[in-house]
Amino acid sequence: MWQVYQSNVLLFDWYRRRRARQPYAVQGILRMVLLLLHNYAEIVFWFAAAYEVIGTHSIAMPDRSIVGALYGSFQTMVSLGPGEVSYADSTGLLLIWVQSLVGLLLTVLVLARFVSLLPSVQSLDKAEAEPDGKST
Repeated sequence: MWQVYQSNVLLFDWYRRRRARQPYAVQGILRMVLLLLHNYAEIVFWFAAAYEVIGTHSIAMPDRSIVGALYGSFQTMVSLGPGEVSYADSTGLLLIWVQSLVGLLLTVLVLARFVSLLPSVQSLDKAEAEPDGKST
């Protein structure tokens, strides 16, 4: 439940405020960054648990321990491949593929969200400064 609330605040709160014609302001950039890091860590931990439970026969890791599962999960989350973690069957492949996809989509969404928070840049070019694009 907490994960859904954090993702909601991080990604969709601005949209709801705009639809309700209310001003939108974040409570703090540091808070948003901490929520993001918490979301990443939670996803890494959940997939590490899945590697331990489901992946016993489906996933081959160099170090078969909880630390090895966390390392493999983190490595899969931040890259587009399994790295040192390999799969033995289609279940392992699906698990690694889903985590890679979740990591990629979360990264793209978060980057887009933070770029939208950047202030707009003013141009010194008069043609770009005019609303209709025509210089006077």
